[in-house]
Amino acid sequence: MARSVFALAVALALMGAAPLRAQEPLDAFAEFTALCLDWDGDLVAAEELAKERGYRPAQDRVASVDVIRRLQWTTFAWVKSEGGVEVQLVLRPQSFIGNANGTVRSYHDRCSVAVRPGQRGRFRNQLAERLEQDSFRQKDTSVFAWTIGPQGRTPVRRNVFENRLMSLFDERGMRMATVAEHRDQVILSLFVPARMDCRLRAEYSETEPNIVCGRSGE
Repeated sequence: MARSVFALAVALALMGAAPLRAQEPLDAFAEFTALCLDWDGDLVAAEELAKERGYRPAQDRVASVDVIRRLQWTTFAWVKSEGGVEVQLVLRPQSFIGNANGTVRSYHDRCSVAVRPGQRGRFRNQLAERLEQDSFRQKDTSVFAWTIGPQGRTPVRRNVFENRLMSLFDERGMRMATVAEHRDQVILSLFVPARMDCRLRAEYSETEPNIVCGRSGE
């Protein structure tokens, strides 16, 4: 009898319990906005925010990717997964664009998120709405480019971008957001003129800032 009463009590308790909710998929565009766009590509802020938003270090992934292995000492990565969506944050301070003979022409800071799975068209449309401008294609990449002046943001058109890329970065402070695909990932990136007053930690740290700029970097 006691066993039956106990079983009934358990059954009633289970019936009254709220059902477990499935974890909501991570909003990858919101992550890109919060980490990169809202701070105009500030890599120091992006690193701090990533830790606050629950990202975990993923520096081992940098060394495992052939295309950036040689840049692993200047590339920093974190990852976060929710509801079947993985977002990997990748920061590249003082990256550069060179010409055909290998001469460095322009430096920029890069804040990127690689999303798996993701829909390139959806992200492109979200960026267009957020930036209030259209994109243009460069090979397999959708590009949004703009400069910031006394009258606010001015979109950079494709022909100007192709003919004056270096000077737009160096002289006009151009920003550039891109959407591209690589294997099973969609990659959103923000490029801004590089801060040259930053230093990088000699050895990667999971707890301390790896990118330090301004007076705090002295």
